[in-house]
Amino acid sequence: MKKPEELLGGHIYILKAMNTTQKDMYKLGNSSDMKKRLRVYNTGNANNIEPLFVMKVNDIITVEGCIKNLAREYQYKKQKEVYNIDFEFLQKLCIKCKNFIKQLEKEFATDKKITKSKLKIIKNNKTDSSTKFYMIVDKNK
Repeated sequence: MKKPEELLGGHIYILKAMNTTQKDMYKLGNSSDMKKRLRVYNTGNANNIEPLFVMKVNDIITVEGCIKNLAREYQYKKQKEVYNIDFEFLQKLCIKCKNFIKQLEKEFATDKKITKSKLKIIKNNKTDSSTKFYMIVDKNK
């Protein structure tokens, strides 16, 4: 796996969680090579797994970190990338985070020092009491 400090393009994807009968269980992930990732998932499975959502991004680590921060309350189990969440809402979080990070990257070109520290905080999934990020995500829009 690449170091979190590296900016890396690729895909964010959502799959239906396997081995569960619960409704609205989804696996969130990232890959720099979706074809290879799907081959790995489909090895040993009777039926091929098809992604429900795939989104190309410039920085998979940062965008995925943003999504995970916003979806934390829906996480099924700690240390798992499975979320008990409405699919359309999770999809909306993905798109909002992609746009949010893209905007930060634009600011990065203007004010490198401040924006670089913001990106590092998002990548590491950490915030302190002096650093707060706000993103309004309306489930109805």
